[in-house]
This record gives sequence, structure tokens and C-alpha cells, in this order.
Amino acid sequence: YNRSIVFSDELDSLIKRLILEDQKAVKNKLLTSSRAVYTILAYYTGLRKGELYSRFLKDMYYVEDKKFYISVNNKGVKLINKKNNSSIVSLKNHNAKRDFEFEISNSKHFKIVKDYFDQLKNYKVKFLFPGVNKNNNISRFNVIKIKKINEINTILQDITNRYTVIHSFRHTYVTTEINKMLNSKSQLEGIFDLIYRVGHSDPEITLKFYAHLDLYYLIN
Repeated sequence: YNRSIVFSDELDSLIKRLILEDQKAVKNKLLTSSRAVYTILAYYTGLRKGELYSRFLKDMYYVEDKKFYISVNNKGVKLINKKNNSSIVSLKNHNAKRDFEFEISNSKHFKIVKDYFDQLKNYKVKFLFPGVNKNNNISRFNVIKIKKINEINTILQDITNRYTVIHSFRHTYVTTEINKMLNSKSQLEGIFDLIYRVGHSDPEITLKFYAHLDLYYLIN
């Protein structure tokens, strides 16, 4: 399966492994869950790698009942590229700019994200996923190195033993959302809401290339 989806037990294994690895690598306790939070948000939002990576802290806020609101815009993208003097990240097209609400239904996943988010606000940082400074402490103005995010691909594939990368969380999000839709009355309205949330312009792209219901049903 090209760009296979990721199942909940595999997500849990990935979260655990990322936290263990980062506990050895960084001083600050908060940053030990940074990549785990990135992974959880990728799973529950379907954002592209660069879209999530470039979010400012102020682009996301907690609503209520395990629900968050996130804004995808160009501000973080521009700042990252300016600091690196090259095009490190970009938004794919004009449909990539969007704002929507999402829910982290799993209580453990929600707690990891909420604790991280609440503590991060005390540091007055620019980015949702801040980097570290020379003293290995949280950097107020820099984002985590893209290399650290890319390493998630290798770890995930090692856990699943099939072709899965960060982009697979996007496929997973679409698949699970469509499966929910099939059991609801507002399917047509739901599909157009979904293509907005994932930043597509054409429903065919979403349904043809991102929905892996056959694999979803087979495993479950």
C-alpha cells in the first residue's frame, strides 16, 4: 500500500518511542514531548508536514471538550524561510490557507497535547514547535530543526514494517473521517467540509488518493 495509513496501536508505539528518544537528547522536560505532540496533531488534523511544522503558537488555541482550533497561514512559513535564507517550507497552494476545529478523541493523546500547549505558553515562544538554543534550552524565536521532524519517518516505518511516513497521517485522517461520514446522514455536506479541512480543491483527489477504506476495514 503506497502511503499506507497508520493504526492507533502503531501511533501509540511511535509516541512512546519519540518521548524516550527525546528524553535522552534534550535538557528541557517540555521538549521531550515536542515531537510526540507533532505526531499526535498530524494524526488528528491531517495537516501536511510543512503546514504543521511552521505553525506559530498563536495559530492554535484550545476550545473545549478535547477540541482545538488551528489556523494555517503563511506567516510562520515566511519567517522560517527568511531565517534560513532558503525555501525550507511552503504552503502547497491557495487552498492550504484555512482555519478549522479538530478534536483529539483519545484521552491520553489529548493530555499530552494539552499539557504541552499549556506549559509552552509560559515560555513566550514564537513557534508551536520551538527549537533549542546553544545551552540546549527552549529557543524563543526559532523552530525545531526540520531534520528532527524528518527522523519521524524512519522511526514510524520501523514500527509499522511497511511504507509509512509523516504524510501517512494525512491519509489516515481522511480515511477515518470518511468512515465516520458513511455512518452519518449529512454525507455530501461532510465531504465538502473535509476537503476544506485538508486543503484540497477537488473531492476526487480526496476520495481517490487519500481514502484507504479497504485497508481500514481489512485490519479492523
